[in-house]
Amino acid sequence: MRRLYDKTFIPYCSNAFKEFLLMLLLFFLNPVQAYGGAVENRGIGARAIGMGGAFTGVAENVYAAYYNPAGLGQLDNHQICFDLLYVTPQVSLQRGSGAKEDAFNKSVKALVVGMATKFSSVLKIPSNLVFAYSFYLPDFSKSAWKARYGPPRFDPYYPMYGADMHEEENLKLMVGAGAEIFPWLFLGGGLEVKLHAPGACLVLSADIMALKTVPEQSKVDPLVVTSEIYPLAGILLKPLPSLRVGFAYRQGGYIVFNGGLRAKLRISYGDNPGDTFPLPEEIRDLVCINLPIFIAYYPSQYAFGISYKIQDRLLLAFDMTYYEWRTYKDNSGMQLSPKLDSIFIPRFGMEYSLMKKLAVRTGYSFQASPLKQQDQGNADWLYLTNLIDNDVHTITCGLGYTWQIFGFPRKPAELSAFYELHILPERTFQNVNPGAPEITSSGMFHTYGFGFQFNY
Repeated sequence: MRRLYDKTFIPYCSNAFKEFLLMLLLFFLNPVQAYGGAVENRGIGARAIGMGGAFTGVAENVYAAYYNPAGLGQLDNHQICFDLLYVTPQVSLQRGSGAKEDAFNKSVKALVVGMATKFSSVLKIPSNLVFAYSFYLPDFSKSAWKARYGPPRFDPYYPMYGADMHEEENLKLMVGAGAEIFPWLFLGGGLEVKLHAPGACLVLSADIMALKTVPEQSKVDPLVVTSEIYPLAGILLKPLPSLRVGFAYRQGGYIVFNGGLRAKLRISYGDNPGDTFPLPEEIRDLVCINLPIFIAYYPSQYAFGISYKIQDRLLLAFDMTYYEWRTYKDNSGMQLSPKLDSIFIPRFGMEYSLMKKLAVRTGYSFQASPLKQQDQGNADWLYLTNLIDNDVHTITCGLGYTWQIFGFPRKPAELSAFYELHILPERTFQNVNPGAPEITSSGMFHTYGFGFQFNY
């Protein structure tokens, strides 16, 4: 162990480890982790998902609190909803002409709970006023955020979904109210609250000879992760009894790590992870970072929706949503890299009543990837990973069954089931690591689940 403190070894160790810490610092300062969250990617509510997410101009259950708060003013009773979603991804990568490998395949489950209260019946006021809230609970209320680092520098990463399908998962609370102003005009507004774990932990380790990680050798003190609040607003028009036109706005925002970042490191050298030494004093000061770090970005959304009902049996719906990926600069003045294109997402949905109690649903949407190609050969430490994303074709189907047995519940309840298929056609990215083969991505997501809606 004496050689660890040899005059010729210490400067090398210090320089190598300083480089390692610089990579870490620039990873945090560089806002490359930009994506929409789980609800934006998969939707919320069994009926809305079954109709392909084309719900801005429908918005007639508790989940209007997210899609279009104005639609809450249409509810003529109180509601409680429970929905369960289960997502299984099958996404693969191919490096050059090599064999395909799993990009990620970790399943995700989420519980959604919503409640709507018709205040006009409680307060005895003439106009219809409805208040609603819903919780999105990934992995049944387990919410955590993992900061991420791990050489090789140029490993592929899916910013829209998270590397292992959990990095974008957070608890969500959507609160809204809608009112009937006139029989043809409904207005509404609300808040979306993104709730997070009280801290985040980053696992770090390095072999200083090769700047490689040695798993589970070190820890970084937890950071404080903020809980953010963003406004929602909506308008719903009924120019004809069978025609509805809706407009909705959902503000985008950031997820922020706050507080000090102080590393507790255990460094190994050679082939034996047990050979360790303390962190040199001159390096220790470099690992104390005390600044807000913008680590994720959600786009603002502007949605237009229209629905038309034919003979009380066939409901047709169309949505067009604009995702505004603004140019974003963090507190260090660095821009989102690479830049993301703002996109329009069309959605089509249909619901057909086969009989009085049974309805079938289907839908389709297309999302062009907002992620641009990254520059190759950039050696200024701005590109630590190959960011990967695909266009997405989404096909959905679902069933809704209204039931009441011997007068229970007092008002008919609805049981819904759905299946949602995301198809990611092949897309090839040049590798930001000079001389490395290009990367091709493809795959699909299977999302399925069911929901209960109780009216009272």
